[in-house]
Amino acid sequence: MYQSRMLQLNRRDFLRRAATIGVAGCFGVHRAVAATTPPLETTTIRLVHAPSICTAPQYIAEEFLRLDGFTDVQYLPLGTRNGPYALADGRGDIAMWDTPGLIPHLDAGKPIVLLAGVHAGCYELFGREEVRAIRDLR
Repeated sequence: MYQSRMLQLNRRDFLRRAATIGVAGCFGVHRAVAATTPPLETTTIRLVHAPSICTAPQYIAEEFLRLDGFTDVQYLPLGTRNGPYALADGRGDIAMWDTPGLIPHLDAGKPIVLLAGVHAGCYELFGREEVRAIRDLR
């Protein structure tokens, strides 16, 4: 039977690996890889903007998207409820959204692709009086 091993890093190993990646970036490793890849078919990308702190990674990603060849990075100011509709209707290309908000559109057969990785930290967890900390949730 197959058992997966989890990579366990201590802080020093993590910092060492992160520093190695940073140094590689300083020496232009990305430019060498980018030079071997063909140009993008499209250079425009439309990100759905919802006014919340959760979408901050999109603004950090803008520079990386430009490095990857996107010359026109647009932010669609659609508010906190219209993001899934923009994806479903083809007005937006990428949005950071929670899964429950997209399920009705997937059930309706809309062409949306979901990728994992967005945290669900905006949800509130209710517990009994015995729960005083996260470790009490076991």
